[in-house]
Amino acid sequence: MSPRSLGAALVTAALLVTGCGPHRGPASSQYAFVVFTNESLNQADVYAFGTAGDRVRLGTVFGAHTDTLRLDLRTISGSGTLSVRARIIATGRTPGTGQVLVHPGDYLRVTLPSSENMLTALVAQRPDST
Repeated sequence: MSPRSLGAALVTAALLVTGCGPHRGPASSQYAFVVFTNESLNQADVYAFGTAGDRVRLGTVFGAHTDTLRLDLRTISGSGTLSVRARIIATGRTPGTGQVLVHPGDYLRVTLPSSENMLTALVAQRPDST
């Protein structure tokens, strides 16, 4: 067997071996994304709460900014039902969304208005293209 055909046979064998393993979804399959729009002038720490009361800090969003925060759904107990809360740094207010059902791959669009008195939430399967 020539060196060239031996190399081709090894590459083919390697591809066959790796292709026969268990098939898993994309690496992001356990993640949902929170697209947080902060319309207030104050920065907000954003948290997700599971149904058992467990809390995961997602990040900080500065005033008048929108950030996409990744949420590993494995860190929230329950069946994908969660609520999002924002702690307004300057005032200590903590508005929340109420319970929302989120699946892997979903984008949860959360908005904090300038009044800082509530959060609104809308679940989408992919982000807006606008």
